[in-house]
Amino acid sequence: MPLRAEPPDPDDRGEDDRLAGGAEAGLERDYSPELAELAGELEALIERVEELSMAILREALARGARERPQAERRVSRVRNALVRALAILER
Repeated sequence: MPLRAEPPDPDDRGEDDRLAGGAEAGLERDYSPELAELAGELEALIERVEELSMAILREALARGARERPQAERRVSRVRNALVRALAILER
């Protein structure tokens, strides 16, 4: 005869659940100011990365390049990752 699993005991919470109990008691910290500051820093980084991307492209054009430089492709990937991170923060 197969053994049946017993339902979990509500009083037998793991350590993570006990630590999260503070949120239930209204003790959760408001991280809004820190998240807003971080979002501002990400926006500034996005601008810097965009400027770098344009500088790389201008230099490549001045040299007569006909293809997009590998360095600019990497910088574009960084920019896209920063934009995604910013979108997550702003949810």
